[in-house]
Amino acid sequence: MSERIEGFPPIVFEDSEVLLLGTLPGEKSLQKQYYYADAGNYFWNFFCEYIGCDKKPQSNEETVSILKELKVALWDIYKSGIRINKDKKTSRDSDIKDPEWNDISDFLQQYPNIKRVGVMGQKAQKAFKKKYPEIKVEELPSTSGANGKYWGGRPIDQSRNGWKMFKEFIEQDI
Repeated sequence: MSERIEGFPPIVFEDSEVLLLGTLPGEKSLQKQYYYADAGNYFWNFFCEYIGCDKKPQSNEETVSILKELKVALWDIYKSGIRINKDKKTSRDSDIKDPEWNDISDFLQQYPNIKRVGVMGQKAQKAFKKKYPEIKVEELPSTSGANGKYWGGRPIDQSRNGWKMFKEFIEQDI
């Protein structure tokens, strides 16, 4: 039996205006103890291109600094879950079974400055909308390396859909 994976606490600030939600940390993120630590994931590539930093963050402290500058909160829809193929070191969302949900409704009440919520990945979006139909959510593409068609490789092709969707989401007037 695969062991239960525990997610990370949210990264959030009193002045956070947007919330980005993933599913559950992948294997590399769990090893390095910060969100989206896998070099194959485009999440930090996007933010570094967006704010003009030289390199992707290498620690939780560096990720917090980037998110604080942009007033972005980061968390996952699941508090914990089991990845059926964990023995193969997979990080695919499709391998998540028996998820325990984070209380997103309560979280949004605690941080009333958050006015927009974005959920990354189609499977996560469907699950979120079913669990929280009362929360307006914007659909964002997965930043997984497997979803590279939306990002255009490295350096990021800023004309691609993923870049445009994230940029518009972050820059939207509240």
